[in-house]
Amino acid sequence: MALFNQTKTVAQSPAAKYASARSNLLIAIAFTLANIILLVVDADLYFLFSAYLPYTLVLYMKVFCGMMPDEYYEGVEMEFLPESAFYVSLAIAAVILIVYFICWIFSNKNRYGFLIAALVLFAIDTVIMILNFDPSSFDIYTVIDVAFHAWVIYILVVGVMAGVSISKAPVTEVKAEFIPEAAAPEAPEAKLNGENADISEK
Repeated sequence: MALFNQTKTVAQSPAAKYASARSNLLIAIAFTLANIILLVVDADLYFLFSAYLPYTLVLYMKVFCGMMPDEYYEGVEMEFLPESAFYVSLAIAAVILIVYFICWIFSNKNRYGFLIAALVLFAIDTVIMILNFDPSSFDIYTVIDVAFHAWVIYILVVGVMAGVSISKAPVTEVKAEFIPEAAAPEAPEAKLNGENADISEK
C-alpha cells in the first residue's frame, strides 16, 4: 500500500504532469503528420488524435485540385484549381506542424511559455473544427475527434499549470562546508635532516 501511494504521488507531481503534457503534444504532432502522409498516398486510414487544420487544409486542396480518386467526382461538375495549390497547402501544413514541433522542443526544462503557445494554437485549431462542423456528416468519429481535442487541451492546461507550479517552487540551496586540507606529510629526507641538526646542537 505504501508503494502504491508513493507511485501515485510521483505520478501526480508537477514534473510528471508537465512531462505528460509534452508527450501528448508530441503524439498529436506525429499522428497529424501520419494522417497527412496517408492522405497524400490515398490510404483509407485516419488517426483521430491529431490537429484538425493542417489535415483539413490539405484535404480540401486535394479535392478542389481534382486529385481525389475518380469515383469521388462522379455526378459532380466543378472547375479545378491548379495542382500547385495543393502543394502550397502541403507547405502551409508543414509550417504549422513545424511550429508545434518547435513548441515541443523548446518547452523542455520547464520553459512552459512554449507549452502555452502550443495550447493557444491547439485551442484555435479546435475552434476552427467546431465552426466547420457539418451536422449532416455527424457520426461517432466526430464525437471521438472532439473528445480527443478536448483531452489535448485539458492535458496542455494541466501541463502549463504544472510548469507554473514548478517555477514558483522554492529552490533549495546546498552550501558546501569548508573542509581544511590535510597537512602534507613531511618528506623523510627533511625529517632526517631535522633530527641530525638536533644532534649537532647537542
